[in-house]
Amino acid sequence: MAAHSGRTKPRSLSLVTFNANGLVRQIDLVREFIREHPVDIMLVQETFLKPSNRDQKVPNYHLIRNDRVSAREGTAIYYKRSLHCIPLDPPALSNIEASMCRVSMTGHQSVTLASVYLSPSKSLLESDIRSLLSTGDAALLAGVLNSKHIRWYSNRIDRRGRELDRLTSLINFDIIATQAPTHFLANYHPETLDIAVLKDVTLQLRTIETLSELDSDHRPVLIQLEPQLNLPHPTRIVLDWKQLDTELQYLSNLPF
Repeated sequence: MAAHSGRTKPRSLSLVTFNANGLVRQIDLVREFIREHPVDIMLVQETFLKPSNRDQKVPNYHLIRNDRVSAREGTAIYYKRSLHCIPLDPPALSNIEASMCRVSMTGHQSVTLASVYLSPSKSLLESDIRSLLSTGDAALLAGVLNSKHIRWYSNRIDRRGRELDRLTSLINFDIIATQAPTHFLANYHPETLDIAVLKDVTLQLRTIETLSELDSDHRPVLIQLEPQLNLPHPTRIVLDWKQLDTELQYLSNLPF
């Protein structure tokens, strides 16, 4: 995989995760969306791209793609050409599909980003999650893991959601999600399926929101991360005990 690396090392990150349900049919909408929302990175799932499909290019962005093979659905990443970012080959995974890159930051260690998709017919495996998070960098995985839990605003808890929740404390990562539903399917109650997993990312969350744009059964989710606020150092009070003793003796000798 060719390494395309710009020179910008941002302090903040803005990204969108989007389950496209077919990228070719709506690439024009994606281009328009990115013109209106010039995020650093766009993570795409269910591209349905095959090796025979040409790149679905977006101006001023590089494309990383891992195509649909057999029953796999395909993932992709668009990242700004100006970013100091390199594509990564995903580790060996059993059930999760992923496209990955590493972005260099200013004031923060490098962050490995992964666009991830888990078919609803597959089990969520601890080994897959560990492999994706064990890159040596801070890591952010975003996409559809088809894992439902009320902790990230789903309507119910399913087996994959229960397993993902168990792994948060075992592997020590956080899950962030928008409170507004992200998945809308006819005859089904809207659900929150598009989430992000963060490990060792010390940037603070500024925004996570569902956007009512693009043409899929999933809505895009905007995530903005920024540096931690620089809180003032606590005031340190130093007492001159000798001076204090002198003043107390003086006060004790005053007539009242």
